Order: sequence, then structure tokens, then C-alpha cells
Amino acid sequence: MTRTLSGDSERQGGVDIPRRSLLATLAAGVVLGPSACRGVREDVPSTPSPARSTGTTAETTGLSEPDLRPIPPRFEPSIRVRIATVRQRTGSPPKPIMLGQQGERLWVTTPGLERPGRMFDGPVLISATSGGWLLESSGRLRQGRERIETATPLAIAPIGDRGIEFDGELVRGIFHLTRRTDLKPGECDVVTHLPMEDYLPGVLERELYSSWPMATFQAQAVAARSFACCERHFWLARRHFDVVAGQASQAWSGGRASSRAAQAVASTAGTVLVWEGRVVPAYYSASCGGLPASAPDAIGTNPVNRISPLVVDPYRTRKQGCCEASPHANWMVEVDSRQLVAALRAIGRDGGPRSLRTLDRVRGIEVIERNPVGRPTRYRVRSVQDVEVSAEALKSALNSARSSSRGDQRLKSSCIEFVSTARGFKAEGRGFGHGVGLCQYGARTMGDSGASYSEILARFYPDCDLSQAWRPTRTQRLG
Repeated sequence: MTRTLSGDSERQGGVDIPRRSLLATLAAGVVLGPSACRGVREDVPSTPSPARSTGTTAETTGLSEPDLRPIPPRFEPSIRVRIATVRQRTGSPPKPIMLGQQGERLWVTTPGLERPGRMFDGPVLISATSGGWLLESSGRLRQGRERIETATPLAIAPIGDRGIEFDGELVRGIFHLTRRTDLKPGECDVVTHLPMEDYLPGVLERELYSSWPMATFQAQAVAARSFACCERHFWLARRHFDVVAGQASQAWSGGRASSRAAQAVASTAGTVLVWEGRVVPAYYSASCGGLPASAPDAIGTNPVNRISPLVVDPYRTRKQGCCEASPHANWMVEVDSRQLVAALRAIGRDGGPRSLRTLDRVRGIEVIERNPVGRPTRYRVRSVQDVEVSAEALKSALNSARSSSRGDQRLKSSCIEFVSTARGFKAEGRGFGHGVGLCQYGARTMGDSGASYSEILARFYPDCDLSQAWRPTRTQRLG
């Protein structure tokens, strides 16, 4: 079983529990109020991502094209975080999902069906069976097995404020187990639902170092909140989760967070980045290398990404003084000829130039297109027949071809100059990540220099306004 974790809590049931109405609403799947964003998002097959799709709404921006960005929500929304996908091992069914630990009580319901819920003592083992679910409890207080004859999702909430133990992590929120009809029988997603402001501290916990300035944490909180709102808005009616707990969306600790992370979220609660009246998908990465990228080049060509704050303008964009102190400011990786040929052939098979499919030798790689601040966006591959490829496509394909390499031997970004060597090429790169929007190391440098979080955001998302979308309605967060 393969799991991708990064996880929190609430409660319900036939017992006297505080905040019961909120929990019941979440458990029923009712909406309350949408790498890192570290990069592109992880999609369910055949579902377009907001960054790459063309959109279908009638509302348009000044670009006269569909605008998929949301209007700032008036009330705090919930967010659906996929924390794992349970898969089969070759020749055997998926292992049961284990939730909770000894002494932990869980309330299990079937949202959308008129049937009573039931309390189980942890740990609880849950398996997807043909047409239903099998639950096995081995707790000290009560034990037993129960079959639920429905293929609809299960909702599992903790009795108490502690959270649910899963894969060695304490995960916040109400768990929803959803069968994956596009995968093998028994395979399913583990998704947790929780309020947006309860989700964000765990993002900051994983995205930033605890010693970094408070202003950097606050800027990251606003960016992460804005990104999550956009993801939720797009995916709400399209799939059963909004983001994943990892760098395909935003890293997430599961709810555990430092006081600095919690304070940064609380002090900016409900604040989002807005341009032309709609929330900005506030992409961010670790280090831009001093040469920021435009979202249409690095993320996708959807109109969402062609808005002014996400497109590099040489007259308002920093060129220097951003992240020179970053350990990722400059780096070099050796690329041998076999890996390069394999990567280019893969691009050809994946919809790129057909001539790449039979490529067998590369004489050189040269930059033929740069963005306004000098970041490479397109290369010419010199071979029997010259071929052009985008910088992002080449970086991704090379990293796939080098999948067995150590982490420090992967290409950290697409901001690369290639130099010929006896064995192949030397990739001389700058930065870490896609380079769009907030540069985390650059935000740290600004915070160390005394800049406020609004000044940091103004530098990395020019032309944006800060909007108070909603105000906190709760004085205590679940812990």
C-alpha cells in the first residue's frame, strides 16, 4: 500500500459534544463558505486543472476570456485535503486503513444516507469490500466487526479535540474515505475536511523554517490562503478533494504547528490577495534564483495565470537582491547523453514534437527564448533535425529520466543553461521550484530587513490588493 501523507480533528455523535452543529455540517459534506503552491496540482484522470484548462464560465476578465478565480468568500470555507491514496501491492488486496489508537473513540457515519452512525473504539481497521465497507474494532472498551453495505463515502470523526491517529501522525479534521472507481477494486482516497483557518498553520509548519521572520510567515499565510481558496473554488464540483497534502499542492503537517505558524495565520485571518475583484492563485516556490518566472510559462496558459500579478514585468520586477543567500541560488548537475535522449524521447511520446520520438543523438542545447528578466523559457535541441522544447517540459522530463538519482542530483528548476561536456552536458541552474509569485527565500530576506508582510506581498504579487474576505467567528481552534 502506498500512502502520501502530510494531517486534524473534530467530533459528533450521540453524546453531548461542544460545537456539534459545525461538526454535523462538515460530516454531512455541506460546504460552509477552493509546490509548492509549490507547483502544479495532482489531478484525477480526465479532469482539467484550473491552471491548464480553458474554463467554461461566462464571467470574464479584462482579457475577454473566462476567469475561473473566485470572488473573496464572505464566510470561512472548509477545505478538503487528500492525505493518502490506498493502493494495492502486486498480487494482493490493499491493506486495511487503520485509524485511531487505543483509547481513542471514533464516530462513523455515511453522509447522504438516512442511517444512524456508530461509535467505534480505536484502533479501527477499514477495508473497501465489493459494494461496501468492512470495519473492525479492536479497542479495549468494545470490539467487533461491522459491514456497511454501501459504496458511498464514509465519514469518521474523533470524539474529542485531539484528532485522529493515521500513519503515525495526528491528523486534524473529519476523515472521508472515498472509493476510486478509476483504480483497482478496494483502492480509495483518504481525505480530511476542516475549516480553512485550521488547515493553514500546518501548511506554514512544512513550508517555512521556524527561525524565519514573522512577516515572512504572515506573507506565506496570505499566499497559501489565497491559493487554497482558488483550488477549492475550482475543484468543489469536480472531484472529492481540493488539495493534496504534499508539494503537488501545498505541503501540510496534518495540523501540528508551531506557535509562530499559528500566530501568523491568526493575525492575517481571512485576508486574501485580490486583483480586479477576484482572489489571486498565489503561487510560490522556495527560490526564484533572482530570475522570476511568469505563470503562463511555468504553470500553464489558462487565463487564470495570465493576470497581471503573475506575469513578469521588467519595470516592476526585482532582478537582484532577492535570494542570493539561498542555498539554491546557484547549482550544477551533470546530465549524461543517455538520460538526455531518454528525456527528449519521452517529450515526443507525450505530445511534443514527433521527431523527438526517434532521437538518438544531441549535439547541443541552446536558449532561444527568455522572459523579460532573462529566465530561459525555451530551448533549441540541436540534432539531425533541430527541435524546440519548453524549459519546464525539458526539466520535468529530465527529472523523470533521472528518477533513480539522489535528490541533490535532480534539476531544482527550469532556469538552466546547458554546457557541453565529454559525457553529455552540464546543467548550470538557479533557484528551486517554478519561480512564480512569492520567493520564500526572498521573503525571508525582506523580513530580516524589516519589511512588513504587506510590503513582501506587494513585491512578489504587484498590482494586488489585500482583502479581508471573512472575519474569524471562533475564538478557539481544535488542538
